[in-house]
This record gives sequence, C-alpha cells and structure tokens, in this order.
Amino acid sequence: MSVIVIGSGIAGASTFFALARRGMPVTLIDDGTTGQATAASAGIIQPWSSRTEGAFYDLYAAGAAYYPELLSQLAAAGVVRTDYRQTGGLVVSADGAVLDDVEERLERRRSGPGEA
Repeated sequence: MSVIVIGSGIAGASTFFALARRGMPVTLIDDGTTGQATAASAGIIQPWSSRTEGAFYDLYAAGAAYYPELLSQLAAAGVVRTDYRQTGGLVVSADGAVLDDVEERLERRRSGPGEA
C-alpha cells in the first residue's frame, strides 16, 4: 500500500512525515498556490484561548503539546531549521466580557490536556 497526502500545510506535512518515519511509501502533493490554511494562520499553534470545547479541543491541545516532540524528531531526521518559536499569544477585544471569558478559559485549561 502507498499513500498520497494532498497539501503541504502543517497537517499535510506532519502526516507525510509521520507516515514516512513508519516506512510507508508516501507522496506529498501541493500546488503551491497562495491562500493555504497555514499561510492564513501563519503556522500558529495556540489552542488554549479557543472557544472550542470537548473532544475536538482535547485533540487540538494534544497536538500543540506534541509539537516539541515533532521538532525533536525532525532534528533527528536532519531538519534543523523550522522557524518555530514559542512567543506567547495575544487576544484582543474591546469587550471586557470577552476578555474575561478568555482569561477564565486559560486559567481552567492551565492544568488540563495540552496545558498552556
């Protein structure tokens, strides 16, 4: 069996890398046009302030928590430049209630899966 991964954004590239590490014959296809999801989010991996809850949030946070391990695996494979930096996050709103909600959510998630 072989696999074709469509798209070289963060999800596609990560999927390609994981399959290749397991010895799976895999081909990555990307047309290189502008407007990809990774370009839209600038590669931001920051689930903690998201309003998403439940299983989807748990998956999102686990992916973010796994990212340092992925960087270690990439380094072991010879990929030494990823331009990844941990810089923090910023939530902006003119509505104080929105900011209070985000602050409460961040405090609650501080010790949960994929802690902030």
